[in-house]
Amino acid sequence: MEIDNVTFTVLDVETTGLYPHWGDRICEIGALKVSPKGERKTFEMLVDPEKPVSPGAYAVNRISSDMLNGKPRIAEIIDEFMDFIRDTVIVAYNARFDMGFIDSALGENRNQLTGYYIVDALQLARNLFPSIGKYNLSSVARYLDIRIRDEHRAMADVETTWEVFRKELELLKEKGIKKVRDISSVYIANATGKESSDSDMELLLQNAIVDSTPLKIRYRSIWDNKVSVRTITPKALKESYLVAYCHLRQARRNFRLDCILHVEEDPLTIR
Repeated sequence: MEIDNVTFTVLDVETTGLYPHWGDRICEIGALKVSPKGERKTFEMLVDPEKPVSPGAYAVNRISSDMLNGKPRIAEIIDEFMDFIRDTVIVAYNARFDMGFIDSALGENRNQLTGYYIVDALQLARNLFPSIGKYNLSSVARYLDIRIRDEHRAMADVETTWEVFRKELELLKEKGIKKVRDISSVYIANATGKESSDSDMELLLQNAIVDSTPLKIRYRSIWDNKVSVRTITPKALKESYLVAYCHLRQARRNFRLDCILHVEEDPLTIR
């Protein structure tokens, strides 16, 4: 597919917590669909998650459980949302997070995501702007002189992500990239709606905490963007980070979950 001929859908979800596999759910969903001619359509809705919003999530998105009373459940609107994104290329900032929740919301119908091109604007930013240092959405927006809207609400983050992605597309075209499949951060959703190389990180970490099992991780530093490989023994999961003993540093450290690129069992365990 030629980039200039594609309709993109930029999406964002706000959630009750970080882990769909442990019961966290979508509480707000927003999307912006932009045609090759620049025509725009939006999808925006608060969602009753049928469970309380965690204090950590509320501190970020300021969506309270009271705001969600009487709103439709995700099962009541997910088909409408899938109709909205049909035949488009999906863009999200930290796509693994958002698509994990969409995948969970689809349940047994998650095969509807099969074959979608999904672009991670966060990974694109890391590739195209290596000197920023911090890669949260607001930091990248400020670097690109993009006005920051009401952070951590779905449509506001969607609009900011679209502006960031437009800048990224300009640079990609300057580099001669014309097709969606050639964008460095693109992947095609498989039958589970996830990246084919993406292990169930949350479950692996939880089991390691229970069993005190060392794991090997690839971790990207938020300070210098460098990636290191290290062995850790997970101790506890918090709202947005993992507490673990780092065998490289021989000390207990906090690891941001969004900076853990890969997790696997370490065959050379240190006990």
